[in-house]
Amino acid sequence: DVRQIGQRVTVVLLMNQSPADTLREWDLWGPLVMGLALAIGLGIQAPNGGEGAAIFTLLILLVSLGSLVVTLNCRLLGYRIAILQTVCLLGYCLFPLAALALVTALLPLWAPLRLLLTGAALAWSTVASVRILNDPALEERRLLAVYPIFLLYLAVSWMLLIL
Repeated sequence: DVRQIGQRVTVVLLMNQSPADTLREWDLWGPLVMGLALAIGLGIQAPNGGEGAAIFTLLILLVSLGSLVVTLNCRLLGYRIAILQTVCLLGYCLFPLAALALVTALLPLWAPLRLLLTGAALAWSTVASVRILNDPALEERRLLAVYPIFLLYLAVSWMLLIL
């Protein structure tokens, strides 16, 4: 399982393979690891020590509801994707944001640099997750599918910026 998680994270990082092939067979271990890393990174940065549980709950709720909305939107647009595939895809594509959360938790960054890195992680996560929506028959609807994915990652990025 660890090797498989590493392969899927590599697909997200390099974006040189088709994620549709690698992430078609879903698993929930990688998204769990990414969610925990993101929650730990955000929890460490919480202004009050007792807010870590609230941040973790909000993050899990955000990703769960976001996955449901993205799946429903994609299904309505004609894509053939299941809820657990969406959770897997969005969870693995959280890696750039989770890595940034851990880095900013350990190293205080200058605010403009943090904003720049958060924007880059947001773009990377969005582009990596959209690559699975590469059905040529639905090319004209791709932007409609990208919008909720972008909003989900934007909400997570905003959490990175305000903590």
